[in-house]
Amino acid sequence: MKKKFLIIVVTALVLLTACNKAEQKPVSTATETKEVIFTGNEFSFQPNTVNLKAGETVKIVFKNQGKFVHDLVIERTEQKTKQIGPNEEDSFLFTPEKAGTYAIYCSVAGHRDFGMEGSLIVE
Repeated sequence: MKKKFLIIVVTALVLLTACNKAEQKPVSTATETKEVIFTGNEFSFQPNTVNLKAGETVKIVFKNQGKFVHDLVIERTEQKTKQIGPNEEDSFLFTPEKAGTYAIYCSVAGHRDFGMEGSLIVE
């Protein structure tokens, strides 16, 4: 009798454990952030134009491949990198709220005038 009871208890525990594991599903709370990499040199950005979606957060990465200090500024926003030297990089998160075209440019004196600018097109 004790043996039969023990088998029933062990079987019940195995079943309960199996059911409990089946109900547990890993929950992913992290969302992948799209990364846009701009390289800059004298005096341009590559890519020159990038399309984004309104409301979608992107990581803007700027890599200075030039010989002088440069930065990347998004016009009409507070978003910009630090001014960085050759072979350095900086980044920030950007969530465009409104559709439209946003100019990007280097704010170092004279660099925009020499053509160091581009566009973010938000749809």
